[in-house]
Amino acid sequence: TKQDAEYRFNSIKAEFKYSEPPPYEAERLLQKLTTDPGIIDIMKARKFTVGILTEMSPVEAQERMAKRGTPNMDLLGYNQNAGEMIVLRLRTDSLKGFRPYHDLINTLIHELTHNVWGPHDNNFWQLYGELKAQYMRFHRFWSQGGHAADSNASAQFQGFAGGDEDGQPASGDG
Repeated sequence: TKQDAEYRFNSIKAEFKYSEPPPYEAERLLQKLTTDPGIIDIMKARKFTVGILTEMSPVEAQERMAKRGTPNMDLLGYNQNAGEMIVLRLRTDSLKGFRPYHDLINTLIHELTHNVWGPHDNNFWQLYGELKAQYMRFHRFWSQGGHAADSNASAQFQGFAGGDEDGQPASGDG
């Protein structure tokens, strides 16, 4: 599945300072996130654009939280300037793998919500809930045999039942 021509992520960038998993796998994961049909649906419906989608390391996440005075909090992503750049923490703390796909999707939806609302107020959480529900409805439709205008799109949904690739249901609030 391809991104929309107008409402899209303009570029992706992986961190090249890590060898495990290698940067090309991080780049592939970022590409998968940007071409997830549920995310594409959100981007088009809400007319969102993002300049760059990139990753940060667990160390950078800890440093950012320490600067905020909350060193024990877990930063999973941030949105700079309402979509100019979205940064996700792809890698596990051990740097030996990636966080589960459904966690990354939840974080991405959370950060996309910041394209509209900055603070975590009622407006933010209401929109986040709407976007999350939109994502889940979209994938539920396709997992139950919906037909795509793009004939290649159905292959992307094989094995998807509204959760992660490992069959675990998506949960959490990003």
